[in-house]
Amino acid sequence: MSLTPAELAAARVFRAAQRALLERKNASEPPGITVSVHVRNVRHDCEAKGGKSVSLELREHYAFSPELYVCRCGVVEVFNVDSSHWDCDGGVKVPARRFGFIFTEGRCGCGMTARSGDSRLVDPAVRPPAARAVVS
Repeated sequence: MSLTPAELAAARVFRAAQRALLERKNASEPPGITVSVHVRNVRHDCEAKGGKSVSLELREHYAFSPELYVCRCGVVEVFNVDSSHWDCDGGVKVPARRFGFIFTEGRCGCGMTARSGDSRLVDPAVRPPAARAVVS
């Protein structure tokens, strides 16, 4: 599926904003293990269980894009009726839930966290949230 120029601009802004949130989370709450977003289970030697190898299930965190407005002047912002860019002679609204942003995370009983260092931008029509995803 190809994206229109407005959708492409909106996708870049949404992905950058979501990546910044993930990077801030990784900086403020550093994971004990960093994994790929494609990994669903990871093992670690749990101190609470005497060093036994324990499998952690990583849950998918899935965020939908808000309704975005792509102005002809190049500005992309969350759609707002009171936008300062209505005077730029038009733009395009990109509907809410047009894009999805995915990362994975899991916690052990000992408090160790595993989280993906990378992420994915997806089309929700093609790749909806997983059955047990944390959706925001």
